[in-house]
Amino acid sequence: MQIAAVIAQKLRGLSGWRRAALAALLGAISASAHAPSYILPALFMLSALPWLLAGAATKRAAFAIGWWFGFGMLTAGLYWISNALLVDSAKTAWLLPFAAAGLPSVLAIFYGLATLATHMLRSVHGTPSALILAIFWMLAEWLRGHLFTGFPWNLAGYVWGFSDTLLQSTAYIGIYGLSFMTILAALCFSPLGLRSANKTAPWRPAIVTLSLFAVIWLAGNVRLNTLQPSLTGPMVRVVQGNVPQHQKWQNDHKARHISQYLQMTAAPPAAGDPPPRAVIWPETAMALFLNDSPEIRTAIGQVAPRDGFVLTGSVRAGTTATGRRQVWNSMFAIDADGQVRAVFDKFHLVPFGEYVPLKAWIPLPTIVESISGFSPGPGPRTLQLPGLPAFSPLICYEAIFPGQVRAKDGQPAALMINFTNDAWYGVSSGPYQHFVATQVRAIEEGVPLIRAANTGISALFDATGQVRARLGLNETGFFDVAIPAALQNPTLYAQLNDIPLFICLIVLFGWVVTRNWRGQTYTEG
Repeated sequence: MQIAAVIAQKLRGLSGWRRAALAALLGAISASAHAPSYILPALFMLSALPWLLAGAATKRAAFAIGWWFGFGMLTAGLYWISNALLVDSAKTAWLLPFAAAGLPSVLAIFYGLATLATHMLRSVHGTPSALILAIFWMLAEWLRGHLFTGFPWNLAGYVWGFSDTLLQSTAYIGIYGLSFMTILAALCFSPLGLRSANKTAPWRPAIVTLSLFAVIWLAGNVRLNTLQPSLTGPMVRVVQGNVPQHQKWQNDHKARHISQYLQMTAAPPAAGDPPPRAVIWPETAMALFLNDSPEIRTAIGQVAPRDGFVLTGSVRAGTTATGRRQVWNSMFAIDADGQVRAVFDKFHLVPFGEYVPLKAWIPLPTIVESISGFSPGPGPRTLQLPGLPAFSPLICYEAIFPGQVRAKDGQPAALMINFTNDAWYGVSSGPYQHFVATQVRAIEEGVPLIRAANTGISALFDATGQVRARLGLNETGFFDVAIPAALQNPTLYAQLNDIPLFICLIVLFGWVVTRNWRGQTYTEG
């Protein structure tokens, strides 16, 4: 406690570029708590923020502390996005500064607002900044995931991606709820550097939050032992072509890539296994306009399961009534006759990757070769094909949005299928972080999820998020697996989404402000 007080005092004395540099460094270190490294002690870098805030004399300084921490955290956590600009570096390398620093600098505004609000409230009410900061930091995470199309990547709760047991809590409180608990834990040691009238009080937040995570772990164990979804559904095959992104759209490679997918689709099942009812290929596995390629559809039909389908990602082109050409990032269901039985168009497009917001005012290209911009489709949707559970298709990063992965009207989907291509990001942390986010959607919804990724990581998650089959990063191959059953009853999160979280935040905020931590005052100066 004395060591923490000494450190806190030194941090309070920092100002200017030294304070900004330290905040950015602490944020960058905190990013290492995420996949694939999972260095959990890095979480506690957040505990230093209240100490830095105690030395902020102005609103501008308070905002800057949160902004610099967020900038460091997001720059280190999202570095892999820049890899996509190196696939065709001659055309897009000049955009590297915008990806490496521009996106983090914009998203960091949310965290700057969190520390600003904490500073302003502390100045008025004298409330303990650690608890108030946890509430505002959580709101920053939620707003980052929803405003301006949203980007809920590397939310705090994903640091538990190594533990199926702890992730079970998302079935009740969602990833945002687990993120709030994680933020509380990350801040729980900050009171050790604050002076309190009650000398034992600074330990209470640490004891309470650590005890709470012990309860979450025990409850997760019980849930996993109680719910064991059986693999009784139809057999499916997931194909991972492992096609390098720099070759994907080159005409002299396309025939070989198509042949590779056709051969793995036609391969016989293992001895004793039934043939698959569906074969699932990744996002844009066919790097062509499949609706304009009848010969390719015929070839796919020849290897498709009898009375079954090949589900593949591809681009789709069409013309509006006014003659305007549109392009969609789509999924096609092809039957054994080579006929298109269903189409799904991606509805949540990647800004600057698949379209340019306010393109008339921002004359920038997208990073997708030869395509000026995609159009969004309606979604989410539930598709029904004979012999398969009703399923919700999700293309690329559509699977990272909590509560937005299944249609709310009509028959609920009993399966989710994520078609994705992480080849853009090479061997980096990006594919691992994407994998964990997709896993949590299965737990939140209580529905199995199949992930077909071009270069990996492909997997089948059951309704509790446990991996039942998997192909690693940069592997070429396929796996056959039976689809697990969805949970009989919908999860609490599937029914209420983030409503319980906001009720908790409102109640906690009101309690802290009105009671001022039950009459106990922390002095931060």
